[in-house]
Amino acid sequence: MDGFVAAMDDMLASFYRNMLRLEKQEIMKSRQPSLTISEVHLILCIGDSRGEGRTVTALARLLNITVSSATIAVNKLGQKGYVKKVKGSADGRIVRVYLTEQGKSVDTYHRICRRDMIKEISRGFTPEERKIAVKVINRLNEYFVKNVDDTF
Repeated sequence: MDGFVAAMDDMLASFYRNMLRLEKQEIMKSRQPSLTISEVHLILCIGDSRGEGRTVTALARLLNITVSSATIAVNKLGQKGYVKKVKGSADGRIVRVYLTEQGKSVDTYHRICRRDMIKEISRGFTPEERKIAVKVINRLNEYFVKNVDDTF
């Protein structure tokens, strides 16, 4: 491997490991140690709906998990008090999942953590460095989106 490839390989592997460690650390700090990283991701996906809620099918698609796995996860979060399911008024067969106040608290906490992390990372960046950072991360994300097999 040439120097660039080796350095990028090391950095991406380290980035992934450290991101997982940081997520675990933030869960412990949030005083919600009963939550797993996957459950926090599910809460954040529901929070992304901006109060509109999401169907279990939509959550499964967003998280790239099966509908049955999403159903089990939603039911667990419901038992823990983080989400609630509401049947549609027009069509009772459609069930949307919403955050409870406890779920909204977790969502807000983790969004603030991410915002603060980005501010800390980018402190001292010039406007040009900010553009380059966004471009590089966007290119990484485009690669993953293009190469992820949705049937996996």
